[in-house]
Amino acid sequence: MKRKTLALCMIVKDEEATIGQAIKSALAVVDEIVVGDTGSSDNTRLIAEGYGARVIDVPWEDDFAAARNAVLSEARCDWILVLDADERLQPVRPVELQKLMAEPLAAGYRVSLLGNDATRGGEADLQVRLFRNHPYVRYCYPVHETIEIALENWATARALTIAPSPLAVLHDGGDTARVRSRVERNRRLLRDATREYPYEPYFAYCLAAETLVMLEDEVLPVAGLRKTEKRLTRAWDNVVGMDGAISRELGYGPELAGLLGACRLARGDTAGALLVVQQALDLWHDDLYLRYRRAVAVIAQLTSAAKKELTVVSAASLKKRAGRDLEDCLASAPDASETSDKWRYLYPLRYLGLLTLAGGDCDAAEERFDKALSLSPLYSHAWLGKADCARARGEGRRAMGFYLRAVTTDDSNLSAWVRGCRTLEELGFIDNAKSWRAKAETLFPEYPGFRGASDWVSELLPGKNTVLMPS
Repeated sequence: MKRKTLALCMIVKDEEATIGQAIKSALAVVDEIVVGDTGSSDNTRLIAEGYGARVIDVPWEDDFAAARNAVLSEARCDWILVLDADERLQPVRPVELQKLMAEPLAAGYRVSLLGNDATRGGEADLQVRLFRNHPYVRYCYPVHETIEIALENWATARALTIAPSPLAVLHDGGDTARVRSRVERNRRLLRDATREYPYEPYFAYCLAAETLVMLEDEVLPVAGLRKTEKRLTRAWDNVVGMDGAISRELGYGPELAGLLGACRLARGDTAGALLVVQQALDLWHDDLYLRYRRAVAVIAQLTSAAKKELTVVSAASLKKRAGRDLEDCLASAPDASETSDKWRYLYPLRYLGLLTLAGGDCDAAEERFDKALSLSPLYSHAWLGKADCARARGEGRRAMGFYLRAVTTDDSNLSAWVRGCRTLEELGFIDNAKSWRAKAETLFPEYPGFRGASDWVSELLPGKNTVLMPS
């Protein structure tokens, strides 16, 4: 079998602190190194050349795709590996990499992008970083550039696939000032792109992903939420207005719908959230991620004031379907170590716990939350669930211990602040309750308001004999 050759391709600017480690991490497995310098004023070029790289000058035109493509066009090898200067390829045996590149049906591979500063939730991002070198396979989009669209089209025409791989890339992230600068640059480029391409949903989706503040799978009602929701709504309307076959080719479509639905839930619009998720399911039939998002929206509906509009039969039917959707998510990831998608193995435990608690079974609900904590001890919403169980039993002081644990684990847990405040009022600690309320109102300026907010757990308190979700 003929040995496949591999080129490392990078674009850089003023990366003298990290580029050496980046190149060194791949030096044993690549045959060629091509670095595109977009205007460094430090020793980046000298360091790269010291490791044997061929450095080319690439004029910077506020377009990441154009810069990357200029480098790809200089590569002479069979395959291409893409790294950024603040990344390192994790150790891999050359023979294992050769096996991947020798696979006749593979057009490219997704690798796990890991952060050593572990973003909240700690999920690995999967990106195509290893792919065949072909002039038709080029990046698109000036920011949040992607190779996947061109690679998918090229691969489909040749009956090839983009496959998963055991490869991993560690992303350093850099110092706070550099990270902040990159974020602001990306947001500027995305805002420019949304104005230049108003009918392209991708840029609005990416800008929302950059600007939304989230706790795990929830969007938080902080400043700027309404503006982002409007932008996402326009993007989603563009998706819905496309020919169905074209819409279904948008790989980011389900997540766009999920983000928009989460925005609407953050504002208390359960009907709007359910509408967008159902529209998405009409396009991506039985998509498991969308079924997960549907279950979340249904549970929000069943535990809000909107439940009063439902008959007992319809509420029971919705509960059953939501439970089935969540159980299917869990079944898709029997071993949590095999996936980074927390919506498959962790978040469903929380929502199944909520369904069970709303049905009046505190003990079974707490078992769900304990299971979630065994998988992720810092999962703030699981501590919230245990607090709700204790409160529903009438154990107010014990509940406050768990609410406090939830907000100290993550102070952006809005529900923990709201229900902790209510519990303090129930216990007669009015001054403490005022402090919690003031803190929450400072953290969440776009929250619809405490006085009109639904507090479904209070309906489960001893003496009320309420069951929110009949079986």
